[in-house]
Amino acid sequence: MQEVSEYFQIPTSTIRFYDKQGLLPLVERNVTGQRVFPPVQMDLLQLIIHLKETDMSLRDIQKYMELV
Repeated sequence: MQEVSEYFQIPTSTIRFYDKQGLLPLVERNVTGQRVFPPVQMDLLQLIIHLKETDMSLRDIQKYMELV
């Protein structure tokens, strides 16, 4: 998770929050319980970050994700 946080330059707490809000469905965990981010999840997180940068609310992002 730290690597993902550094890659996107966002706090790990933000990633955890997005996960708990259901914006990152199907986040896998390894045997030690750490979140694993395959390429599709990285793309999804990038999309969420871009949508947030447009001032889209989390509720609207969630609705958008449901449609996609």
